Amino acid sequence: MRAPRFLLNLPIEYRPAGRPDWHQGTTLNISRSGVLFRTVPTARDTGQTLTVEVPVEIKILLSGSPAGVGELKCEGRIVRLETPDADSLALAAEFSDYELLRLHMEQ
Repeated sequence: MRAPRFLLNLPIEYRPAGRPDWHQGTTLNISRSGVLFRTVPTARDTGQTLTVEVPVEIKILLSGSPAGVGELKCEGRIVRLETPDADSLALAAEFSDYELLRLHMEQ
């Protein structure tokens, strides 16, 4: 059975595992098993760096909660790439591991 998905627009940073540069995007939906997010493609994204099965590291900023600001740190792999238009790239990543970190209390 597929995990329930939540439509959330949250800031996301991602990179192919072990690479130095983080890329930014926005989540479209998220579940306990993975995330679908949108980004602006760069030459590196559309080249050989991001393809299906590539391991990725992901950070999703969680805010607006009474518990404060948190970050979801994930490891996983790309399972799908979509190019809905020339200006955006949608990536689906499956989580293999994740950790929820509390960063600080909101003021």
